[in-house]
Amino acid sequence: MYLAGYAAQLNSDYIEKIMKLWKKRANKQLNRTVEDYLNDSQRRIYQFQPQQIWLTGNRLAVGNQLVDTKIQISLSSFLN
Repeated sequence: MYLAGYAAQLNSDYIEKIMKLWKKRANKQLNRTVEDYLNDSQRRIYQFQPQQIWLTGNRLAVGNQLVDTKIQISLSSFLN
């Protein structure tokens, strides 16, 4: 699968919601805080919004090599 789209760093409100989900999933106390994922931190959280999606298609013989193909999929049909 190939994706093209936009990514944006999440703000503290979203990170707080994500950390609550992480804590619930891990079923234990987390050692990190929201501030560990903000500003110039090496750890950051991004949200990716796909704009285009392709699946790997058949390989085509071109000369003495195989070339991958891609099949573009409508984003709305992929999400439904």
